[in-house]
Amino acid sequence: MAYDTPMDVGDVRLTPFLETRYRFERRLDRDFDGAKRDDRNDSFLRVRPGFVFETKGGIKGKVTFQFLDNRTSLASGAAGSSSNMKDLAEAYVDAPVSGATMTLGRQKVIVADQRLIGALEWANSSRAWDGLRYRRGGLDVFAGRLAVNPAMNQDAKFGFLSYAQKEGQTVLSLKADSRPTPETTVWTLSHRWTQKHDKDAYQAYGALQQGSVGGKKLEAFAFGAGISRTLDAKTSVSIEGNLASGGGTAAKTRTFDQLYPTGHQFMGAMDMQGLRNTVHVGAWVDRKLSRDASARVELHRFWLYDAGDAWYSAAGGPNAGFKDATGKRGKDVGWELDLTGSLVLGKDRTLALGVAAFLPGDFTKSFATGASRTQYWAYAMVSARF
Repeated sequence: MAYDTPMDVGDVRLTPFLETRYRFERRLDRDFDGAKRDDRNDSFLRVRPGFVFETKGGIKGKVTFQFLDNRTSLASGAAGSSSNMKDLAEAYVDAPVSGATMTLGRQKVIVADQRLIGALEWANSSRAWDGLRYRRGGLDVFAGRLAVNPAMNQDAKFGFLSYAQKEGQTVLSLKADSRPTPETTVWTLSHRWTQKHDKDAYQAYGALQQGSVGGKKLEAFAFGAGISRTLDAKTSVSIEGNLASGGGTAAKTRTFDQLYPTGHQFMGAMDMQGLRNTVHVGAWVDRKLSRDASARVELHRFWLYDAGDAWYSAAGGPNAGFKDATGKRGKDVGWELDLTGSLVLGKDRTLALGVAAFLPGDFTKSFATGASRTQYWAYAMVSARF
């Protein structure tokens, strides 16, 4: 039996597949401090066998198993880490119901551009939920429990009600997490607007949050806007700005909860910045080099929204050690410059490469005990589907 070749079993058509991906990353001076050795190598292997199926009655589904090998080695001489994880990554059924689609089971959930709700495919594990989803026209409703994630927490529950129309997409979501205590409850009302005109594409979004985090009342917000222009058949340029609140008082937190995004694609390939306590401006150029090759150059500038709050990474947690509760170290986080590209090697086979540098600002430099240094990062990734 060949992979990716349909096979009929009674009224069911099965199509097996096998997806593989390997990525190697090298990072130098993550702490920006020349006096401390924290260079590291990361190796990520992912193998996903599975199958999709469809019945003559219109019921569809997918089952995917996931086998991971994650390895880290440290230049400091300290012990690295290795983990070999396996999981049921997806197992769901799509069924037509009175003009709508019901999806039941373990599934990836993507909303809009994945800025707040995404599948996190850049990570080796990605993200999936055990839940129920209902879609009809512009209406999209979901409720579920976190089932697969790089940082696993089966106490995390999430749901949303979304409606899309020509004026944009509005989403009301609820995040409820009983671990750690006290329970986290985050209500988020967001709206995303997009518009195309001739060679230009515009987008803007805004989000307001209420709830409770760590026993404190939550009041937070985020918003952003951007524009892309097509220069010719091979080149486009884009610019985007984002702001997410941070800080707070003894009884209130204003640090925006970025929910469950795929943040890698918005604020730099190095994943040093998330949509929390930030002011960000980014610009990039996409260029089609040939039929099979493309490249992107990005430049990003970052500041803290609140100088007394932490600097948060794309994963949502604080970058270790980078917080000054007094706020005296300022808000200037730094610059990031990226060059990434991809090359199609054949049918369903791709090579991706990237290099990047993060130039620390005054806030970031102030934490170095030795000479402050630029952080460098590079990766190579091959993927295939059989």
